[in-house]
Amino acid sequence: MNGKQDEIKSCLDQLLPRGECVLSFDDSLVDQLPDILRELHEIRSMSDLGRVPALETLLGLLGQERVSEDVLPSLPKLIEQAGIDKTAYVPKPPTAVLAETENMFSRWSVSTVKDDRNAVLALQRDLGRGEYNPSSEGHGDRWERGTSVLRHYLRGVTTVPPSFLERLTRTSYWELWIRWWKIRGWLDANLPSLSIGPRWITEIEFFRTVLGLKGHIGLDLFSSDESLIKVGDMHHMPFPDRYFQLVFIKNTVDKSYHVRRLVAELIRVTRPGGIVIIDQICGYGDCSPLTRTDIQKSENLLRLFRDKSSVRVLVQSDIDLLKRKGAVTRIRDRSRNNARLALQMPS
Repeated sequence: MNGKQDEIKSCLDQLLPRGECVLSFDDSLVDQLPDILRELHEIRSMSDLGRVPALETLLGLLGQERVSEDVLPSLPKLIEQAGIDKTAYVPKPPTAVLAETENMFSRWSVSTVKDDRNAVLALQRDLGRGEYNPSSEGHGDRWERGTSVLRHYLRGVTTVPPSFLERLTRTSYWELWIRWWKIRGWLDANLPSLSIGPRWITEIEFFRTVLGLKGHIGLDLFSSDESLIKVGDMHHMPFPDRYFQLVFIKNTVDKSYHVRRLVAELIRVTRPGGIVIIDQICGYGDCSPLTRTDIQKSENLLRLFRDKSSVRVLVQSDIDLLKRKGAVTRIRDRSRNNARLALQMPS
């Protein structure tokens, strides 16, 4: 049996290359296997099996020589029944990292969303507010950093040091793109747009006042002003289909407890021809109750979108934070990459 299990693990190593996968605290890579087969290996039906010899071998080891179309969704259960420990395929951080983080929070929880969704949301809400424990100061309703004013908001919260063009124009990376898309007529000053997880109402004011998107609002797990930031879960957004012309989500995808559901929601609420912007610090190589999802690089997340929609890539880049001059001093966690992605929904 051990020899057979070793062969199964060898197949899984080929089917689940960690660097090419979106990592999750709430689902092991084995649990994600049916999705990964579609997104990464383009296996959508049994007629596609010949593309990936490791999958054919795995099915044989699992006693599925005569396969039917319903076997792919059943793979996680079959693999577990074969004696494979799925928890070994949950990319957890070092114990020391978890212990250090746990000591910061008064409502710490290692529950998965399947165990206790409310505990997961409470932890993320505390993180967003800055209310880790009774001794924490918490975050104010507005973003403040020294003498910075509203005009410089997005530059101030952008992690990567600005490029030469950004310094020359005193304009942030996404501000340049958004202004260009307005000039092209892709964005209308009067149509609604959205920030997910803005934390501060300052972000909403920035989009409205500086970028001229008058209908911009936010969505977060808490709000000091619900006329500007609605309270809700990004996995179940309280908005109609095809509603927003622009959705901006910065350093919030890693808070997702179900990234594929989040992607489906982003596609659902964005109007045809609309744009989704994702700016995400990532590349931890593991996941924790706080950084529940690690996309690792932009291509991994792009595959999840392309599995659901024929999106058009407007921007795609990855910045190595360990090599970018000045970035190391500004990153206080274990992230290694800044993934940037802008996608246009099909018209």
